Amino acid sequence: MNSSLYIETSFTLQAQQSVLIEIKTKGGRNMPDMTIVQRVAESQYVFGILFIFLFLAATVAGTWLYKNLLKENDEREQKIIEMHEKRERDLLNINFDYRKESQGREKKLLEHLEKTTQVQTEMSRTIERVQGILSALELSVKEARLEISYLKKGAGHK
Repeated sequence: MNSSLYIETSFTLQAQQSVLIEIKTKGGRNMPDMTIVQRVAESQYVFGILFIFLFLAATVAGTWLYKNLLKENDEREQKIIEMHEKRERDLLNINFDYRKESQGREKKLLEHLEKTTQVQTEMSRTIERVQGILSALELSVKEARLEISYLKKGAGHK
């Protein structure tokens, strides 16, 4: 072609559309012409392609964000589960320790109760013996009074 400028544009209606614009002079150097650039910029195909790229970028960004949120949610859930399991193990260990301490205290209390029962049994026997001795002493004192009063009455008649 002998014209100083020409535009080649090719469109394919497949999965991707591509636009090839070449602005050439006789010498083969690229030189932009503002009217050609303006026509290309006003073309519906360019806006269609830009819209498709923008839609794909938004879809990819949305998908990435959704996957990232799911991953973050799973990590937090796993962390919460681990914290719950650790707390449960700690509580079981604390409960086990309290049971051991409680059993030790119960054993000591039972031993003390047995000793107290033995001491009280001995005290009860001792009190019974003292009561028997006091009863015998009381009888002896009554007999001695009777003898003294008998002797006084007998001595008072002479």
